[in-house]
Amino acid sequence: MEKTQKRIFGFFGLVLVIAVTIFAAFLPTPKASAISTLTDTITVKVTGHGPYVDITIDGVKSGETTIDPTQTLSIDYSDIEYADVIIEYTNENGEKITKTLPRIEISDASGLINLPINFTEDEFGYGDYVVLVQGKGHDGTISESSIPFRLIPVRGDATKKDGTDDYELDLSYVADDGTDDAEGDVAEIKVQVYNEAGEEVPFSPLDNIIPPVKNITLPFGEYNLPAGKYTVYITAYDSEGNLLYEPYIIEINYDVLPVPDTGTPDTGGLFKNLNISNADYLGTGLVLFSFLTICGIYFVGKRGGLSKKR
Repeated sequence: MEKTQKRIFGFFGLVLVIAVTIFAAFLPTPKASAISTLTDTITVKVTGHGPYVDITIDGVKSGETTIDPTQTLSIDYSDIEYADVIIEYTNENGEKITKTLPRIEISDASGLINLPINFTEDEFGYGDYVVLVQGKGHDGTISESSIPFRLIPVRGDATKKDGTDDYELDLSYVADDGTDDAEGDVAEIKVQVYNEAGEEVPFSPLDNIIPPVKNITLPFGEYNLPAGKYTVYITAYDSEGNLLYEPYIIEINYDVLPVPDTGTPDTGGLFKNLNISNADYLGTGLVLFSFLTICGIYFVGKRGGLSKKR
């Protein structure tokens, strides 16, 4: 009877497995039932709602400083008749020059204009700029956009060399390669370093730095300069020896590497005030170990002798 019941339960389980398998076979596949999670990004530019202009400079964000005088102005526009580009330039003496480029006539409803320009040509030079674009719409209204930036001939970054007291000065500039189509004006660089008292340090000035040199060493450690605040002036000159712009300034908070004191015992812990060195600890430990070893050998030998007497 018990054997018959087991067969009935086994047959019932087999039927249940077959039924579940058939049901699963008729379920819709994940490909058919899944909802796509792919999202398409669509950029829609709305036109017909008044004039629109926006100006950007490749590689230069608003308010940034650049060393490259050759730039490309990109003007994005829609619903305008023409665009005027106005450049406001202020030199290192505070003198301001404003120049309007030739008017750009627009025939398309929208588009993008790329306008290459060298900011060191003509009456321009190194200093502060504001580039403004104004677009006149078909309804007579004006849309405008501007971007300010600073143009300098050279800049630098000083980092301390690992394991030394010297600094490495990394220079960034666009060099004058001596050709007529040279993009930059830098032909020579001079570096001067002053201490907190305004005194020039012994290794200063470092001059006659000629392109393409862009890495030099400031030997603070070699000259054993004391710790303190130092100021680095980096000045660029053109091929005729003329100063291109005011110096680029870096502040260095100089810390001298600590000198290891080899004469002081290396102690610590509970015994740091006992003036006992590591060598003393080692010697004492060896003496104590030898004494205990001898005592152990003697004790074992003596016990062996007693055992024989018994």
